[in-house]
Amino acid sequence: MTAAGVLTIDLAIRDASPAALQDDRQIVDAVLAGDREAFRPLVDRESASLVRACQRILGDQLQAEDAAQEAFVTAYRSLASWRGDGPFGAWLARIAVRIALRQ
Repeated sequence: MTAAGVLTIDLAIRDASPAALQDDRQIVDAVLAGDREAFRPLVDRESASLVRACQRILGDQLQAEDAAQEAFVTAYRSLASWRGDGPFGAWLARIAVRIALRQ
């Protein structure tokens, strides 16, 4: 928290270029088409930043890992609702932060 009592979360800025968004869209489309393993690159790419963000909120590594895992499960189940107009990582981070704040 800052001196003003505002919680700040620093998330790594992800590549939001059209090519990166297209890659995310292709991965999500593959998962939605039934390729469950296609989700793995998103997990590999985003897990460290999600755990860090959750740890800043929760202050505990194990709780942060649990919150990040829950965020991935929630995102996987809600993939059809990702509009693709921004980076997948930003959408996922919002899910993770909400989960961490609820704990």
